[in-house]
Amino acid sequence: MSDNFEDDDEQLDVRWSDPRLMGLCSICNGAPCKAENIYWGSCPICHDDDGYINLVNDRGTGASHYKICEAHKTCWSFGANLLSSWMDETPEEREDSRKRLQQYRRVDCYLGFIDVAAEERDQQRRDEAAEENSNPDTLDE
Repeated sequence: MSDNFEDDDEQLDVRWSDPRLMGLCSICNGAPCKAENIYWGSCPICHDDDGYINLVNDRGTGASHYKICEAHKTCWSFGANLLSSWMDETPEEREDSRKRLQQYRRVDCYLGFIDVAAEERDQQRRDEAAEENSNPDTLDE
């Protein structure tokens, strides 16, 4: 590989507006990505969501929770009995939720970016702690 960039075959053609260099998400064009701070996941197609729907079980003793994306008619489960809002729903609202949820396609949600640098820092701290524990300073006299 030469030091002269003009002769370098591997030179990248970079433009100022290249979204990858500006930190824009290639899916939602957000900077940062819309999904970065969404705790329960987001639509894998647009990285957004339109709230959630409760699906109450037949006995009325619990509910599964589903986030939804109206634009893409997708939904994904994010847990059960985490939120108490289902307890305030009337039987009619519960039935409407059940029918509405049948219109959506179940998908695996997008969970945002993984902070690799933070994981590396955490691993380094764990390694340092393990090293300190395995080599204690012993000053026996």
